[in-house]
Amino acid sequence: MNYAEAVAKQAAAAVRKEKRTAKGIAIGLRGKKAKRKKLPSITKLRKQVWTALSLYIRERDKSLHGGLCLICRTRPIKLAYHLIPANEGAAMKFDPDDCVGACTLCNFYEQNNRARYALKHIELFGIEKMRALEEKSRTTVQYRRPDYEAMLRDFTNRRLAL
Repeated sequence: MNYAEAVAKQAAAAVRKEKRTAKGIAIGLRGKKAKRKKLPSITKLRKQVWTALSLYIRERDKSLHGGLCLICRTRPIKLAYHLIPANEGAAMKFDPDDCVGACTLCNFYEQNNRARYALKHIELFGIEKMRALEEKSRTTVQYRRPDYEAMLRDFTNRRLAL
């Protein structure tokens, strides 16, 4: 290959590159490949759903009960509390009927004194509600990405509606 052929080859390559760049600018890519938006991981979605549910529960119960813990009725609400522990059934993890606003001490002490708190829950919320929640906790649920996305929208909209 002589010098003239090399220059002609470089010029042809430059023309092809210019055409590709112009085509990219015409469709809004500005010479770059379009990147697909990455979806959040399932773990991240779960955390987002729990955060949205927790915020909704705390705001709901603050407005309903004057901002006091529903279990002890003395300290302010700091978190959402599961009546039936979330680890006893996946169906209960994101169930707003199973969650109430509580203080951190009630949440902490409940882990060590489940029997005592079970009686307190029956006293406060009634045996029918607790039995219904226990029955629901025995069901099997497997959430998928669309389920998490729908729950996230639902809890966010509910909180904004308060």
